[in-house]
Amino acid sequence: MRAALLRRGLSAEHAGWVAEGLLETSLRGVDTHGVRLFPTYLSELDGGRSRARPDMRWIGEEAGRAARLLDAGGALGLVAGRTAAAEAVRLARAHGVGSVAVRNSNHFGAASVYTLAMAREGFLGLSFTNSDALVAPFHGMRPIFGTNPISMAVRGEGEDLFCADFATSQVSYSKVKHHRAHGIPLQAGWAVTAEGRDAAAGEEGGEVAALQPLGNHKGHCLGMMVEILCALLAGMPFDHELSHLYVAPFDAPRQVAHHFLAFDLAAFQDPAFFRASLSRLLRLVREQPAVEGEQVIVPGDLESAETARRKAEGIPLTDEEAAAFERIAAVPVWHPGDPVEPLRVVLARGGVLAIPTESSYGLAADPRNPEGVEAVYRIKGREGEKALPVVVADRGQLAGLGIDPGLPLLEPVVACWPAPLTVVLPLRQPLPASAGAPALAVRIPAHEGLRALLADLGHGLTATSANRSG
Repeated sequence: MRAALLRRGLSAEHAGWVAEGLLETSLRGVDTHGVRLFPTYLSELDGGRSRARPDMRWIGEEAGRAARLLDAGGALGLVAGRTAAAEAVRLARAHGVGSVAVRNSNHFGAASVYTLAMAREGFLGLSFTNSDALVAPFHGMRPIFGTNPISMAVRGEGEDLFCADFATSQVSYSKVKHHRAHGIPLQAGWAVTAEGRDAAAGEEGGEVAALQPLGNHKGHCLGMMVEILCALLAGMPFDHELSHLYVAPFDAPRQVAHHFLAFDLAAFQDPAFFRASLSRLLRLVREQPAVEGEQVIVPGDLESAETARRKAEGIPLTDEEAAAFERIAAVPVWHPGDPVEPLRVVLARGGVLAIPTESSYGLAADPRNPEGVEAVYRIKGREGEKALPVVVADRGQLAGLGIDPGLPLLEPVVACWPAPLTVVLPLRQPLPASAGAPALAVRIPAHEGLRALLADLGHGLTATSANRSG
């Protein structure tokens, strides 16, 4: 998947976000929003609906506020979503709470991709998105709301996790399509026909015109709440004005909107106390007596179990999905007109480049790619317990490494860069290149050609000397 995205011009970082988000979702068993969406995303890029190199920009000045608006510039939803969720976390670190709305985006996959990312950073995360109209209002017959999902995730002690991710309709449209295609009867209350009858009524049921809201009037309210949080706050079209993800022409922007919220636990109470309390709550729920043949679980339990199973057994694909991936894999991975694109592919596959630095040639790999970092150690004949230095094009690329570009200690250093001056900076979480340490040695190199390469790649590179160790 990374190679196909790189061929279409995405940076290695953005290609990784898309591939990782879809793969994680499929591993969790949410097949409707996992890798099966990948051919559709490629069609969006090929048709021009989504942009490989979007002009994403922040609207207005930050000015010490805890809320921001991102214009995604037609980016793939997984790219816009990861950018906005990371900013929500940054704002929460500074203000206790971070709120980011997104405009001019596209389908962003599963809402839990972003809440899980925020939870891994130690925050409580929420995410919302509007979508094309598939759901009728309560007592209505015509679809005017999207399935408008809601997700919330936060970690307890150890591996304990609360992760809710649900649509505000009774069932997903993909599930209705699956039942119809396999001759499985619909359940009563799932959907209605154009005449307002239950689509499950009768021997074969009727043609589905609209899904029903989750919990009747409650889902009606939740769907409207999500539309207000996303479309209205971001100044985007209503759900019923959006084109359909699958059937509309792929050359027109969809203007999907999202919203992300991050809460810093420490702004409210001791994080350790909160995590212990959450684990007690999860334990209380799981220990409740269940009806015969069933088990009481908490949101996220099924997905965690399915992840373990699929990591061992693989992700199941239908014959149609497998054929689609075979067609994608048959296309050459780069275009000869872009001299940098082959380098992106090499790095994405865990390869190593030789790059010029101020004083010698260096071994360059993506510092976030464990295969690439391992290859550097192997070439140098060095054990993997020693961290590798990293070069970046500018201060902004620090964020892609998990380093806060707003660190006060950076100010005097940035005034000296670009230069052969390396500083050790704290990481939000260890990288393969940091050898498990919570810090990384970084510099903006004085070599102009290297900075240009880094800027075009869109991310930093390891820059250890090309000589063997010892």
